[in-house]
Amino acid sequence: MSKRQDARALAARNAPLEGVADEREFAASEDPVISVRDLEVEFPTVLGRVHPLNGISFDVPRGKVIGVVGESGCGKSVTARSIMQIIEKPGRIVGGSITFHRGAKAAEQHADIGGEIGAEAAEVLTATDVEITSLSPGSAQMRAMRGSEIAMIFQEPMSSLNPVHPIGRQIEEAILLHQTKDKSIVRQ
Repeated sequence: MSKRQDARALAARNAPLEGVADEREFAASEDPVISVRDLEVEFPTVLGRVHPLNGISFDVPRGKVIGVVGESGCGKSVTARSIMQIIEKPGRIVGGSITFHRGAKAAEQHADIGGEIGAEAAEVLTATDVEITSLSPGSAQMRAMRGSEIAMIFQEPMSSLNPVHPIGRQIEEAILLHQTKDKSIVRQ
């Protein structure tokens, strides 16, 4: 099945998408930035395995803004955390794929940073397509992408920003972790 057929089948299963201005344009994205296919996540519990995501597929169109809406506990946050590779333990991705389609221009922009982050991470940052599910969550490659190219805004700001520390220092920390180790550049 082609990407277009897969997207149309997904749209047909989930139609109608109330409140979406042009659902056909969204479903048939030909230039996605993220492609999720048959994603499965499980959380082992004392009562058995819980599967909050069981075979979901979708594209995030490049240059578009999308919203994910659903009931509490339906898997919205687990989906976003899966893309970022930050699923809380003991949860894990057990099937499917998540592909980040960087695009040639973005890959070229990263070509000169290998010395700062290491050869393996630089290799991922210069690839046009990155299979996120093949990367270890704690790998240099995933850490190099997380925060600089793929980010998540958490629902609860208090879980993201600490009111005890100045906001400038918290932003500096994120830049030092994801973009450069040069403190003078960060302070500019």
